Amino acid sequence: MAENLPPIHDLVRFWHLSGASTMGACLAFRRTPAPVVTLGWLRKVAPIVMTRELPETALRNAVRQKVYPEAQASVLKAVELFVRFADNHQWSGNSLAPSVYRLPNGRTTKIEAIGRYFSKKTNSNWLVALQPRQEECPNDEQLRMWRSALVYEFQSDDEGTMIVDLSKGLVTHRRELRQVTSRKFSLLSKDELDARLDQVSSYYEKAIELIPERPHRPPRKDDDPDFGF
Repeated sequence: MAENLPPIHDLVRFWHLSGASTMGACLAFRRTPAPVVTLGWLRKVAPIVMTRELPETALRNAVRQKVYPEAQASVLKAVELFVRFADNHQWSGNSLAPSVYRLPNGRTTKIEAIGRYFSKKTNSNWLVALQPRQEECPNDEQLRMWRSALVYEFQSDDEGTMIVDLSKGLVTHRRELRQVTSRKFSLLSKDELDARLDQVSSYYEKAIELIPERPHRPPRKDDDPDFGF
């Protein structure tokens, strides 16, 4: 059985204007051990953070108890920014289950959104997704691809589709919250998006042939923290 493609929030990070750069990004990913702890858990609890059902104190306590000390400051900042975002908008709405985006070549990639929500602040409806990485996150054009895929897969309105980006700012070099919307990130046509994803898929399959297995990080006693959410 062919190995699954990475989820779309990773897959778009491999796309570059040149094939050589795209191949290089795929190979770099295959050579890099998967992180022991990621902020994937923040995506899982994001729906109850959005509707303010999970107190910030509970999130902060979980981070202090379960996240390695060297990563706590960054993770706590991500939590703070996302909680403020939820409080500011006073969202109401519902979460969405992950979906599968199908490429023209038949391959598929997982795609996730937090859910569909109504903002009391702006009196508007949104499909919201989350980008919690601090570094090595999608650049603007790659975020544009991801946002376009969200529009097409979840049949969302272009002007009502947002990615909440928690990465480091280019000037401040600190985590900042950026709302990736149609105001700056125009929609790619479905044909252009699919052509790019097909290209990435092709290079990624070649990278798998060259590097059949990603390396594993040495285990630590406190690996795999369970946040209990």
